[in-house]
Amino acid sequence: MKLDFTILRSRVGQRLFLLFVLCALLPIGILSLVSFHSVSRELQEQSANRLERLAKTQVMSVVERLELLGLELQVAAEQVTAASSGDPTRLIDLEEDGVRDRFLGLTLLPSPGETQHAAGGSAANADPIFDEPGLLDPAHTPLALRFTREAPMRGFLGLAVGDPESPQSTLWAEINPLFVWWGPQLENNLPPASELCVLNAARTAVLFCTTSSEVLQSLLAESPDALGELTWSQEDAEFLTSYRTANLRVQFDIDGLTVAVSQEKSYLLSPLADFRRSFPPIIVASLGLVLLLSIGQIRRRLVPLERLQSGTKRIAARDFSARVEVDSGDEFEQLAGDFNSMAERLAKQFDALRSTNEIVQAVLAALDREEIVRLVLADFDHLVPCEALSVALLQEHSSTSARVYLRSAESDDGVVTELVELADHELQSLHDNPRMLRLDSTSGLAALLRHQDHTTIGSVVVLPICVEDRVAGLIAASFPPGVTSEQEDLERARQLADQVAVAFSNAELLSQLEELSWGALTALARSIDAKSHWTAGHSERVARMAVALGREMGLSDEDLDILHRGSLLHDLGKIGVTSTILDKPGRLTDAEMEIVRGHVRIGARILEPIIQLRDLLPLVLQHHEWFNGKGYPEGRAGEQISFLARILAVVDIYDALRSPRPYRDPVDHPLVIQMITEGAGTQFDPQVVGAFLKCEAWQARDAPAAA
Repeated sequence: MKLDFTILRSRVGQRLFLLFVLCALLPIGILSLVSFHSVSRELQEQSANRLERLAKTQVMSVVERLELLGLELQVAAEQVTAASSGDPTRLIDLEEDGVRDRFLGLTLLPSPGETQHAAGGSAANADPIFDEPGLLDPAHTPLALRFTREAPMRGFLGLAVGDPESPQSTLWAEINPLFVWWGPQLENNLPPASELCVLNAARTAVLFCTTSSEVLQSLLAESPDALGELTWSQEDAEFLTSYRTANLRVQFDIDGLTVAVSQEKSYLLSPLADFRRSFPPIIVASLGLVLLLSIGQIRRRLVPLERLQSGTKRIAARDFSARVEVDSGDEFEQLAGDFNSMAERLAKQFDALRSTNEIVQAVLAALDREEIVRLVLADFDHLVPCEALSVALLQEHSSTSARVYLRSAESDDGVVTELVELADHELQSLHDNPRMLRLDSTSGLAALLRHQDHTTIGSVVVLPICVEDRVAGLIAASFPPGVTSEQEDLERARQLADQVAVAFSNAELLSQLEELSWGALTALARSIDAKSHWTAGHSERVARMAVALGREMGLSDEDLDILHRGSLLHDLGKIGVTSTILDKPGRLTDAEMEIVRGHVRIGARILEPIIQLRDLLPLVLQHHEWFNGKGYPEGRAGEQISFLARILAVVDIYDALRSPRPYRDPVDHPLVIQMITEGAGTQFDPQVVGAFLKCEAWQARDAPAAA
């Protein structure tokens, strides 16, 4: 497992890692230090105790072997006693008796005046070689241990022999020091790197020592305690010594022996050294393993968190396709599932909101109720998927008639309509439930829903469309049996119905404004024409002919609207011309002609402040311009003249020539057509003249006026 420290870049990762250090590494480190100190101290104590036990064992072994020698000496004394009663010169055969490994020789030190006998030992008088008297008082000391005065010291074990009532002889046996110090095997049995020293009780004389260290002997001589520990060095080696003094006064008539066992610290404390070498790597490895596992666990916890954070950022950026995959088997996995559910729900809600917004915008932009209905039929499924959908519009001229619009694949435009009559109880149900009406079947609104297949309908949701507190229509969505729509979807559908009501209201208002606008324009045109009975109806006739000619020439609806309104107001400037001039039966003077020609500029100045009518200015100002540039007021020619003004110029001349004037009678139609045809290229645009002759737009002159 590779350590990934990038997790420490996040605050959560830092906190978890700090928590891990405080709760795991720190206690483990403290415990390791305490354990290391405790184990080291325990190993040191065990090593010291082991050395102490070794010294104690060595002392006990020496005492036991001396006691064993004492018993054997008693056996030898019995033999000497038997020999004295028969042949006093008979001595013990050390080789035959098998005690050579324990005794080096025997000497019988007689009472004063008797002959000394020896077996395997020195025949000289032994008494001078002892530190203490050689003869023993059997009443006080039946057995004694003595050492020679000179080095190397030799040890003797003495036993009083003979009748206690008479002067005693003393049997002395020179003991084998290897047996006493090492045992029957006569070899060093101490652990490796160990040293043994035996001193007298006063520690003034060294009886036996495997080391020649004067430092140790000096330290032992200076130590007043019967037992203890010493530390000393020799040749760069450090030793630890445990010593103990055995009191032998009772058994062997001597103050005692001090036994000191020494071992090199490197050997004695080798377990501690091994522990100190192995413990740190083990602790480091353990901490590393714990660190590795902990970092892995922290990473395992942070990976889901990072994925959730990334998913949240994508959701915030409106990427609702974001999904988080977590298989940790814990709360993070559950949280990821909840996050995915939330993302899916948000995606659905935003899609619904987007669809609602698009539908609402389209509906509000529509200016016709039927267009609004068709938009609802086309897009309603984006909000609420349903089995069937219909929209009904109550007729304005009747309170009980309704036109039902239904989606149908059999129709060319995908919509079929039907006019139905509503029952009183159906109308009442709609008025009583202006927000929403839920039906288990179509029986509640049989007339409106009779066109739907009853066998596939389980329930119906009806959304009345109310305009100014009256039901103007409804949206009816049908669902199969066992299928219900979510409340949120229905609420959005209700919002759509409300927006449809607003759109209906706007469409009605726009229709009224449009009617008012056209009415105002028509009234203004009639007021202008009414100034002279010779021009009555002229503007309206020109407008009808201009629209007919514009359609023939393929104008857009927008241009047709401009042409229509401009034609109605093209002579608006004549309001500034006196009736005397307009109704003059004779030829106009040049001055009067200039006044008449000025009506185009007057009309333009009147319309100029009205921003909504500025598109009409070119028609008002240029409809008397000639295609060859000889018209007025600016002498424009060809393409310099507005195309709509060129259309207006043709129909204006036609109607003026066909109408009576105070100075002439109406001109016959064939002659007017001839005059217009001859004026193509000079007064009129040839293209417009050709279209005029083709469409026979003059027929509109005698048609009824538009509503």
